[in-house]
Amino acid sequence: MTISAASTARLKPAIEQFFAEPGLNRLSGDTALLTTRGLTCLATTPKSNVGETLILLHLEMWLRTDWLALPGILIAVSAVLFLAWRLALERYRRRQSARWQEAE
Repeated sequence: MTISAASTARLKPAIEQFFAEPGLNRLSGDTALLTTRGLTCLATTPKSNVGETLILLHLEMWLRTDWLALPGILIAVSAVLFLAWRLALERYRRRQSARWQEAE
């Protein structure tokens, strides 16, 4: 954004003109020039879209390109599930043995 005027006395009205509601509503592009001829808006760079993508979409695209990683992922997930299952069964077995000992 550039605001220019012939003198400092004319700069204050130029700034007020730019930040007034009609001036702000006319803004477009990525560059704004306020000269004695008025407000000029320019687009100096091409438009780019910024979006949000899902983690599962990233994972799917990664697996499509690096599909050899799938066996490693399956082994890791299976190991975690196996350990969780073993811990749950061990806890269940300890509870059952404690109940049997109390009953005796």
